[in-house]
Amino acid sequence: MARSSGVLLHLTSLPGRLGVGDLGPEAYRFVDFLVRSGQSLWQILPFGPISSGVDHSPYVALSAFAGNPLLISLEGLVEAELLPASTLETALSLLEGGADYVGASQRKSEHFATSASQARRAAFTEFCDRQHWWLDDYALFMALREVFLETSWPSWEPELVRREPLALRAWSVRLEKDTLFHKHLQFFFFTQWAKLRAYANRRGVKIIGDLPIYVGFDSAEVWSRPELFLLDPDTRRPRAVAGVPPDAFSATGQLWGNPLYRWWDEHGQPVRPVYD
Repeated sequence: MARSSGVLLHLTSLPGRLGVGDLGPEAYRFVDFLVRSGQSLWQILPFGPISSGVDHSPYVALSAFAGNPLLISLEGLVEAELLPASTLETALSLLEGGADYVGASQRKSEHFATSASQARRAAFTEFCDRQHWWLDDYALFMALREVFLETSWPSWEPELVRREPLALRAWSVRLEKDTLFHKHLQFFFFTQWAKLRAYANRRGVKIIGDLPIYVGFDSAEVWSRPELFLLDPDTRRPRAVAGVPPDAFSATGQLWGNPLYRWWDEHGQPVRPVYD
């Protein structure tokens, strides 16, 4: 790899006409800026869906695989003929200026349903088939969070916490429309992301970023694959959480709160008698 340099700027920190940076025109302008500046790397932070309950931190995402719907560009949806241009004009007229995660989410969400109804069925179906291994559980997880008022999944109904098959099937039928909506949001996000990444690559810019070792406890993955994590079998709460001891950056250490993986707990057992 040739010697390279670049800039760290998360997508939400881009100028945003709707209260937050996103995958719209300003992202492409930033790529052009990097090229003019002789930079070839754009580093971003994790782009997973975030929660206001943890100050919208990208490091405590609701999924390790999904994209943040807040980053979907309304301009991009208009360009793809999934929204009328008048919709964008109306949304912009309500903007008062400054960063506003909650307001941006509300303004955008009002128009996502319209885009979902206009999406090309063949492309959407292909996306769902290709990403089903994580998308199905994620979409149901997000729909259930809305039903249970954004509370953490261990506080849901016991049969959902334990993921009993009958309960999952019943709720999947009940929330079919909602899960389909969340799948459309992921389709929009990754379609826009692929377009931006392709543009950056054509201009000689590579996008790099964090791949967090741990996932958030209140996430689709911990709920759907509890066997992968050190959780109490009865409460489904973490038996231990991640963090670091005191160091030069923190005299008291850091408690991150992410559940630990079971890999070291189970698969490390056979080698323990081998070493001192």
